[in-house]
Amino acid sequence: MGKLVFAAIVFVVGYALYVTVQRQRRLLPATLAEIVPRAILAVAIGIPALIVLFSIFRIIPAGQVGVKVLFGEVEPVPLREGLNVVWNPLYDIVIMDTRVQKHTTRYDAASKD
Repeated sequence: MGKLVFAAIVFVVGYALYVTVQRQRRLLPATLAEIVPRAILAVAIGIPALIVLFSIFRIIPAGQVGVKVLFGEVEPVPLREGLNVVWNPLYDIVIMDTRVQKHTTRYDAASKD
């Protein structure tokens, strides 16, 4: 979720910068007056688009499963190990270990020996 907030902030700041440069276009040299606003707009759209694009791919390590959580509600079907595509970028993926774990402990007992 934090990545999407960051993408939204980058877009808003980039678009505001684009509008500002468009209004002050006459202050730039003629060659830069056309290139700079387009470059700013490309960055303002491109970076958030890449963030959203890459946030739909999730990798689950071997021996673990991913549990999709959306606003506190757990999806019943887990994500298996490997590369998974989660189309809704709002899902939080919680990694859970499914490997058998060894548990050793020492017990002291009183006896009448």
